[in-house]
Amino acid sequence: MKYAKTTKVSIEKSQIEIQNLFRKYGAKKFAIEYDKNNLLFELYGRSIKLHIKDPDINEKEIQFTPSGIQRSSANIQMVFKQAQKHF
Repeated sequence: MKYAKTTKVSIEKSQIEIQNLFRKYGAKKFAIEYDKNNLLFELYGRSIKLHIKDPDINEKEIQFTPSGIQRSSANIQMVFKQAQKHF
């Protein structure tokens, strides 16, 4: 979760960048199952499905600061919402 934790990049822009990168290496037929957090594509004739795990509000990285201090409820909510933007 540390990677891009303060990102301001939209989800849509990130998705387009990922698709462009995959296309660069031969991937085709993209689909996103939003309700299941799956990215589907075809690569060299094989169907691939990547499942992206939802962030869990109870994860240590969300509940505590990097120095180990317990976050306030409002701060936990803020960090959790930011974590949801990562996928």
